[in-house]
Amino acid sequence: MNPAADATHGWLLGRVRGVPIFIGRSWPIIAIAIVLSFGPQLAQVLPGGAGYAVAAAYALLLLVSVLVHEAGHAVAARASGHRVDRIVANLWGGHTVFDTAGRRPGTAALTALAGPLGNLLLAGVGWLLQQTQLPDVLALLAWALTFSNLFVAAFNLLPGLPLDGGFVVEAIVWKVTGDRWLAMVVAGWLGRVVTLGAVLYLLGEPLLSGATPSFFTIAWVALIGAFLWQGAT
Repeated sequence: MNPAADATHGWLLGRVRGVPIFIGRSWPIIAIAIVLSFGPQLAQVLPGGAGYAVAAAYALLLLVSVLVHEAGHAVAARASGHRVDRIVANLWGGHTVFDTAGRRPGTAALTALAGPLGNLLLAGVGWLLQQTQLPDVLALLAWALTFSNLFVAAFNLLPGLPLDGGFVVEAIVWKVTGDRWLAMVVAGWLGRVVTLGAVLYLLGEPLLSGATPSFFTIAWVALIGAFLWQGAT
């Protein structure tokens, strides 16, 4: 079976220029987490089940943001002459699978930067929508679209693997030294530093403000930290 068409990657959402786009079977976990996190807060100000509906809409906007991010990688990879096999959105965000044969530092950096660029474009769309007279709920979603995409772009540009910024660092070190293995090691160690910094900030910031992180926050930060550490390793 063609790996790109293998249903084990998740639910096939569609194809763009022949590239299959999958919703991974783990993605509903993040959708449920978003609804359970924001739904109760929004339910306090929105009548009926509208608060949970808005939280669900935000989860879908986040899915769109992930797919646009990965589509940026796919477009850049194709433009660089690489075959793109698939795009998958899952619990960890998403990933684009493409052939890296003949990859060079310049094209590697451009492919990495194309994902955050897609998020910045979506943030711009959200900002433009905020400049119009929208109903309160739509204005809230426009703000969420802007903020979440700015955050995703900024977070992904942090200089350590497995984030896009880490691949940019790898490309720069690779270009300067001519040693791709050394470049990967440098970017990997920076990824560990970024992971420790992110965990300390996410858990330390509420403590410094006098609050106690919830069990959900601790569990989520631990999960993300473990994923980033393993990716860097």
